[in-house]
Amino acid sequence: QNRALALEALGRSTEALAELRRAVELDPGSAAARYNLAARLAREGSGSEALAMLEPLLAAHPEDLEAALLALR
Repeated sequence: QNRALALEALGRSTEALAELRRAVELDPGSAAARYNLAARLAREGSGSEALAMLEPLLAAHPEDLEAALLALR
């Protein structure tokens, strides 16, 4: 995830997105990986895919306001 954030900062968004997807593949239970990928997808306008990343988070942690707000975008 840190690599993805660094790539994003360098303007290499395609590579950053690939790294975020890889992070979720390697650890599908990681809330941070799912949240970061969902946020990136939402910024790109891929709302339905972002929501799909957030649904497991919201199911497991319905009190997670930050994830819920991102899901509403």
